[in-house]
Amino acid sequence: MLASGTRGGVTDGRFQAGSKIPMTRYDTNDRWEDPFEPRQERRVAKRFAAPLRVKISVHDPKLKCRLVCRGNVMNVSRVGVLVRTRHQVEPGMRISIGIPTKICKETVCLPKVFVGSAGVMRVIGEGDGVSVVALRFGTELSQNMEFALFTDALQSQFSPRIEV
Repeated sequence: MLASGTRGGVTDGRFQAGSKIPMTRYDTNDRWEDPFEPRQERRVAKRFAAPLRVKISVHDPKLKCRLVCRGNVMNVSRVGVLVRTRHQVEPGMRISIGIPTKICKETVCLPKVFVGSAGVMRVIGEGDGVSVVALRFGTELSQNMEFALFTDALQSQFSPRIEV
């Protein structure tokens, strides 16, 4: 049973019977996801697998130097990459990444390596000091037209083709 109450900013002026807790209005225009419906893809750019090895460098404040390590790419897109590495990074850190282009066909005119910054979005430990790290590229890569051509070339080279 509901009882009337004073109107507040987020309440509809009603309280649960016998309670001082106001009931909030339900916004029918708010985005809602049905847990029983398949999830829609919300990524900005399509990800695809590509057999790349990248170089990752991180500034170590304890040692006061940059540490460089390799990483194996699990998937890549125009805006980010998922990498398996032994680097110990944390979400929120800024790193530098070097992505070689030698894997592309020689007909594509690209620099030997794309170098740019990336932010660590999430880290999942796999054991033995190995982590899967999700990186979001900085503007040096995500807004670089040559890098967009590179990712398009990779995608056409390594994505499965469906023939109709």
